[in-house]
Amino acid sequence: LTWVDAVVAGIPVTARSGAAVELNALWFDAICFYLKLMENLGQKKQILKYEWIRDAIRENFARLFYNHERGYLADYIDLAGSHFEIRPNMIYAVSLPYSPLTPEQQLSVLTIVEQHLYTPLGLHTLSPRNPMYKGQYAGDQPTRDAAYHQGTIWTWLLEPYFEAVERVWGEAAALKTGKEILKALEKEMHRYGVGTIGEVFDGDPPHAPGGTIAQAWSVAAAMRILRKVQSFEAKGKKGGI
Repeated sequence: LTWVDAVVAGIPVTARSGAAVELNALWFDAICFYLKLMENLGQKKQILKYEWIRDAIRENFARLFYNHERGYLADYIDLAGSHFEIRPNMIYAVSLPYSPLTPEQQLSVLTIVEQHLYTPLGLHTLSPRNPMYKGQYAGDQPTRDAAYHQGTIWTWLLEPYFEAVERVWGEAAALKTGKEILKALEKEMHRYGVGTIGEVFDGDPPHAPGGTIAQAWSVAAAMRILRKVQSFEAKGKKGGI
């Protein structure tokens, strides 16, 4: 299930058995990080041992997950094939320090995420254009859980989105996006968990807040984006941006 783990009556709402896109992106990033570490340490034998794994992951990731006609990544792959519901998990293949995608593929994936999923409050967990989309996170627990990852907006996903914007479009674009995000989140700090940021928001406008009133990973994402925005602004004052 990965982090998309809502279960109602013992049945996963969003079953993702098989190969999940974000876990494979993280696997590629981990192997690349390890190889860079071995290079810095002068461990040539370890580099030779793991280089083929990195290359195999890169080749098969693009071949299996990326669809050229659609221009984005499958959310997961199982024995039935590739599942192309537009979900935010694919943003990790763009935002991580080491990406298995070409620059053109990164741009295409980011564009789809922006068009279907992005709001300044977070990313939708499913495109509003999907017939399975649920725009309200309300009601009893089973009803809420049924909407938890079927369109509900999660704030913590803004951090990988912001990092993807920086990688693909550069610091100036990331600065603009970061300011937009921080302005929206600052307003939310005065209407739900006062002085903090909640867990989720309704997919449909006006995006009512829900879930935990003070969610650590939402706060952490906002803090990291704020830190980056401040560094970009400082660089701009020196003529860097």
